Amino acid sequence: MNRMTYKEAAAFAGCSVSTLKRHQCGFCGQCALDMLCFGCGAV
Repeated sequence: MNRMTYKEAAAFAGCSVSTLKRHQCGFCGQCALDMLCFGCGAV
């Protein structure tokens, strides 16, 4: 997967760009889709 910008990743994950709280990565706390974090790449 190509790296996305933070906002692109948030939009792809279905997160609100204003809050980015739909899912949070347990490692870095950023917005994540299920178990895949677009912020730090953790799976």
